[in-house]
Amino acid sequence: MRCASGSEFMTDHRLRLLHGTDDDVSAIAARLDGTGIRVVLPEGQPAWSHQLVGLTLTDLLSRLFPRISVVVADDAVADAKLPPGPDRLKDRFMAARNRGGLPVNDADDPAILIRVGGTEGDASFFVDGDGWESYVGTVPSRLTLSTDSNVPTGPIAAACRTAALVFDQVFRSGVRQAPESVYSSLKTYEVSGKPLGHQDAVAVGLDAMQVGAGSIGGAAIYSLARVPGVKGQLVVIDPQDLEAHNHVRALLVSQTDSAAQRPKLDLVGEALGHHDGLDVVPHKASVTDYHASLPQDHVFPIVLSAVDSAPSRRAIQDCLPLVVVNAACHPHEVTVSGHVTGQGPCVCCLHMKDILDAKKVRMRMLAGATGMNEPMVAELLTAGAPLNLAHLRGIAKHRELGEADLNHFEGKTLDDLWREELLYGAAAISTDSGSAVAVAAPFVTALAGTFLASELLKRSDSNLRDNALGPNGSFLRYVENPYASPLFADRSSPPRWEGSECICRSTRRMRILTQRYGL
Repeated sequence: MRCASGSEFMTDHRLRLLHGTDDDVSAIAARLDGTGIRVVLPEGQPAWSHQLVGLTLTDLLSRLFPRISVVVADDAVADAKLPPGPDRLKDRFMAARNRGGLPVNDADDPAILIRVGGTEGDASFFVDGDGWESYVGTVPSRLTLSTDSNVPTGPIAAACRTAALVFDQVFRSGVRQAPESVYSSLKTYEVSGKPLGHQDAVAVGLDAMQVGAGSIGGAAIYSLARVPGVKGQLVVIDPQDLEAHNHVRALLVSQTDSAAQRPKLDLVGEALGHHDGLDVVPHKASVTDYHASLPQDHVFPIVLSAVDSAPSRRAIQDCLPLVVVNAACHPHEVTVSGHVTGQGPCVCCLHMKDILDAKKVRMRMLAGATGMNEPMVAELLTAGAPLNLAHLRGIAKHRELGEADLNHFEGKTLDDLWREELLYGAAAISTDSGSAVAVAAPFVTALAGTFLASELLKRSDSNLRDNALGPNGSFLRYVENPYASPLFADRSSPPRWEGSECICRSTRRMRILTQRYGL
């Protein structure tokens, strides 16, 4: 990210100035740099699942907060089920702290203390995970760890949720009640005040195609890299190279990777390279170009959608896959859904209303964001008229900003203001002066990618397919606010789009799909 104020730019990729001055950016950066965080693992030799929680949590937080210390026994060794790396666990944690590229400073007097596992003592948060299950709460965990689980997504999800709560405590209020203690399962998306016992092992034979290896897709790869003994084939499609800021929101990416602007697919190959039985097939192309290179009757395996726009999802659906798992996120929402083309809504059906009503929705959102009435918004958009100071002062007043906070948009259009300012309002962190700075949130995309990997693992094991999201399961879509307890998540089965506009309503496409998959 770049922090902008007028024509001046700063290089702290964690931050993006929405409105205000460079002093406001500095104030937020100082809060990031000054917050001490300590992660305490169980004494002695931590279990594999506890190592996963601690390492993932450290990796996520160290992209934002440089003052992190980890308490772990000097003689503790990295579990053999982890990906290749240093033997000593302390060295693994140091490597995780360094991936964000920030100067490493110990937290001598931490404001936030996190205890992993069932460790007793004072703490801001207690976190645990094993198998499909995660725990975050105000008291030590009561999970009884499994000795044979090979599922890492519960511990990784626990780390993502805890990182979100740390972020929320630092920036949102600092006086909010601690989160309710809750055990949550990625196997069934159940929640409970007591352990659920969802540590089942999973068969690890994959046959899938993943579209997108960015923040969400990379987090899915991060999870799969931590499943011991994965076999099968995984096709990964992504045409892009990394950009300098990508590491601040992408769990798979280090600052060194971003700075070198490496191809995203190179990181995928490296992350999964230790799985001798897994054939990783990279394609540096768009999914449309990849599809065009295949035989006309090509049968797709499970398709994972880790793209970030409606046109990209439409391009995936246009390839006529049978089974699609889609993950997406917004600043305050992480969602995952399962689809079988022709049975229930396809991945495009869920977004069709927004696509068809895009102009109306956008006008309504702009009216709400600016305080203008819809006819005035329509006039400014249609004419592409430049905003004057009266417009900008009215918008600033509506958004409870300083009178001159938006004056640097004078002469620009409402479109410019929407793209550069209002679109990011929900992710803004407010300063004491009333300015706003957007701060990277790597744990949001990481949680979405973890959900995506979990759904693939369930679909790859015949004993767990009944737990997968989709038209044949208990529900089709799961939506969670990463800053809130999974107790308040939404589980639903939206209907198909009623009109004929969606791809899955095309008679010709459905005839081809039926022939291709022998339905």
